[in-house]
Amino acid sequence: MRYVGRLLEDLRREVRQIASVDRRDIAPRLTLLLLVLYGSKFWDLHVPTVILAAFGMVLPRLSRSPWFWATLTSIIAIGTIPRVYVVDNHKVLMIWWCVALTLSTRSEAILGRNARLLIGLCFALAAFWKAITPDFVDGSFMHHTLLCDGRFADLARLAAGVSPASLAENALRLERLYASEATSIRLLDSAACDAFAVGMTYWTILVEGLIGVCFLGAVRWPLLARARNVVLPFFMIATYPVATVIGFGWLLAILGYAQCRNHEWRSRLLYLAVFVILQLYLVPWARVLDV
Repeated sequence: MRYVGRLLEDLRREVRQIASVDRRDIAPRLTLLLLVLYGSKFWDLHVPTVILAAFGMVLPRLSRSPWFWATLTSIIAIGTIPRVYVVDNHKVLMIWWCVALTLSTRSEAILGRNARLLIGLCFALAAFWKAITPDFVDGSFMHHTLLCDGRFADLARLAAGVSPASLAENALRLERLYASEATSIRLLDSAACDAFAVGMTYWTILVEGLIGVCFLGAVRWPLLARARNVVLPFFMIATYPVATVIGFGWLLAILGYAQCRNHEWRSRLLYLAVFVILQLYLVPWARVLDV
């Protein structure tokens, strides 16, 4: 028992040490890993990004250099902006985060402020856009997503009651539409799908708006400051089993970690834990568990 107690004490000490490391050491390295694993799929952007990221991970001093991040930011921006309409939205957020890392290499406080503002503005603007878009507010967007987006197939099947046969038939009909073999198609759904899509719609607007308010109001209102490190991890843990855009989840976990204040060591550990947990969402649990 004495050995176990000593082991637990050593483990607690190591955990506290991890939580107290300068955020300018951890956040840039996690970002480099993000760029390697979930960066661009275009070879002309992927190759130079991975080469620079490899140097940054092998030579830690580079990850604290503004010139290194300015170079990496320029490469990512030049390769992403011309493709802004064909890449995922979070790839643009990656550019802004790399700009923030360039400007924050000499100040941990500036790093945290930039991360908090990026999270707050991202979610507030996303909620605002969704709230003023008729096709989103009426549930049409979520309804179509459940029926056509393969990443939501398990949710559509388990929660909305759409049969696997209907989802497979929808995929075939979409292929015919894209191949110009049809001018319009009728998608198959279930009796509960429409109501479930409407519920998902309003839940999304509510939680994204709440995150935006918590992060943008954290400086002035202490209650929002305390709530921000609860609502964002909850959003990530609840959202990414459904929408498995793990690159976006990793980016949010890094931003969440970077914006934590020095005394918020538990929140730092929580974001690092979520960073790891998100990888488990890539396991096809519905097939593994045969449900």
